[in-house]
Amino acid sequence: MVTFLLRVCIGLLVAACMLAPLVVAAQPRSDMEDEEADQKSWRELEVKLPPYPRSANIIPFDVSAASSNRFYIDPESISVGTITAGSASRSMRA
Repeated sequence: MVTFLLRVCIGLLVAACMLAPLVVAAQPRSDMEDEEADQKSWRELEVKLPPYPRSANIIPFDVSAASSNRFYIDPESISVGTITAGSASRSMRA
């Protein structure tokens, strides 16, 4: 009889632990969160796509000896620039 009650108690405890995250997730958002979401305006970043790679420009490179895949890169499609604190924070907010 004691083992049966112990099993029932353990089962109820496990069920309560599994349902707790669902109860928390079902809580409505606060007014402050709604206002923050309304204030943020989403806009797409303005980026320039690299030119399509030309077969004459591609260079093979190794990624891993464990892979039989072959990888190539077109040096004409790579650009190196600097990131300033202002531009990094703008791109993260956008």
